Amino acid sequence: NYANMPNPPKTVHVLAFANVQVLDVTGPLQVFASANDLARQQGLPLPYAPTVIAAGGGAVMSSAGLALMAEPLPSVGSDTLLIAGGWGVYEAAQDAALVAWVRDHGLRSRRVASVCTGAFLLAAAGLLDGRRATTHWSRCDALAREYPNVTVDADPIFVRDGNIWTSAGVTAGMDLALALVDDDLGRFVGAFYLEQALDHLLLFRAALAGVDLDHLIAIATLEELVGLDQLQQLTGMRRVARNDQHE
Repeated sequence: NYANMPNPPKTVHVLAFANVQVLDVTGPLQVFASANDLARQQGLPLPYAPTVIAAGGGAVMSSAGLALMAEPLPSVGSDTLLIAGGWGVYEAAQDAALVAWVRDHGLRSRRVASVCTGAFLLAAAGLLDGRRATTHWSRCDALAREYPNVTVDADPIFVRDGNIWTSAGVTAGMDLALALVDDDLGRFVGAFYLEQALDHLLLFRAALAGVDLDHLIAIATLEELVGLDQLQQLTGMRRVARNDQHE
């Protein structure tokens, strides 16, 4: 729970690169930031220190034309290293120095995660070898073909294999971030934060699907959603897969 979180807070480093998908960065970041907001409101220590990082630091141009300000790549291991996706990931996966940094830093971090096609950079670094993983449904075949040592599962919204987490598309990255916070803090918010997080996630999913939010709320009210199983049922049709063989 919040009261047992360490001080200083856990570092969450989100790796960006040229032509990164901006929502792969900002969606998960906001989940961790909102967890901090709740702790701040309750007068508790902040559980997370979320930061965008990039090779060289400075402004990183996303594929949407929005520049993100990033810190340089850290020299010490992260608590959570999260690799964003986007079409720029394929060039990033060809950057030998960046791939080597991801490999070395990932091995020194408590856990490593990817959003969408960020799995390609994890695979290039060898961190997915011998593990199950997922990515955006349209790129699963390519991931399996290019990295045959990875067992690619196209069905789940995210996969946990030991301390490596991978997720499918943009909104699945937020599902994954919620699960990471849940893994740290237990049933981490009671109804209060979960309702806030679901409110934003539901609106975003409804906008993407062209569905009236009232139709989603009619399925199950926010007050009834107090666990990840219910969260997954409402916010995505794909299941969560977990493989603890490496733990």
